[in-house]
Amino acid sequence: MNAPLANKIDLTFLHLDIDRNGLIERQDMLGLGSRLLLKFSEPTSTAKGQALLEAFDRFWDALAEHCDTDRDHQITPDEYRAGMIAAFVDGGKFDDIFRPAARALAIVADTDGDGRIDQAEFQAMEAVLGISAEDSRMAFDKLDTDSDGALSVQEYLDAVRDYYTNPDPEAPGNWLYGPAFQTPLSRAGL
Repeated sequence: MNAPLANKIDLTFLHLDIDRNGLIERQDMLGLGSRLLLKFSEPTSTAKGQALLEAFDRFWDALAEHCDTDRDHQITPDEYRAGMIAAFVDGGKFDDIFRPAARALAIVADTDGDGRIDQAEFQAMEAVLGISAEDSRMAFDKLDTDSDGALSVQEYLDAVRDYYTNPDPEAPGNWLYGPAFQTPLSRAGL
């Protein structure tokens, strides 16, 4: 396994463990969805709000299917890494599972409905994941591959795919959450 790719996957565990109990559980995914909707002032009763919550619920089901090896309804850091690599990096299931959740998120983040995520929308989305404003600005600049001041939904989806599946250290998607190849989970104290 490519060590930088594994480190990137480890980092995202921290984004999904919303309650910081060292496990990813269904309530973490639903909590993340709720936080995102609150950040973007999108009610759960709207089509966009419902689509995001449903996509995150399906995302949890997929994570549990591929990562929760002991079927205890909790995903440990080791289960997360192994499952992510087996199913999404090596197994080619990324587009089937990640893409709908990332797309639903991009649609909610696109508050003005222009089909693009501007820097403020991107920073708001990343703030919910705990990404600093500085790291988010750097990420946005790297991901805006056509330098037009916004990320198309496709640019965002490409970045998400790159981040989770591309071992190339020069891939723009490595910057999705800030400086490329940040501290692996094992050195982050968890």
